[in-house]
Amino acid sequence: MNIGERIKARRLELGLTADQLAERVGKNRATIYRYENGEIENMPLSIMAPLAKALGITPAELFGRSLGGDVSSSEFELIKKYRQLNASDKLEIRNMIDFKLFQYTRSSEQEEENCI
Repeated sequence: MNIGERIKARRLELGLTADQLAERVGKNRATIYRYENGEIENMPLSIMAPLAKALGITPAELFGRSLGGDVSSSEFELIKKYRQLNASDKLEIRNMIDFKLFQYTRSSEQEEENCI
């Protein structure tokens, strides 16, 4: 998938029209369509960050680089929500995840001991 296809796919996934995306990045609808159709091959770097932000992704993801492995759309939504939290709330979420993983690991180990 090329960059234009990623732009269009993400725009549609978000339920945005080309007009809405254009407004968010300060361009016109025709420019957005030209990006999506690959008519503008050398997209200016100055548009990459605003475009990625408007699409709720990173510039690296816009270029086709993932967050590291396969990240589902629901996991990506959790990441976006997490980024909106303050430092204290982020710490609380990390602690909750660590605790849940500890519980999971412990129960898995106990199940293995019961099988032996």
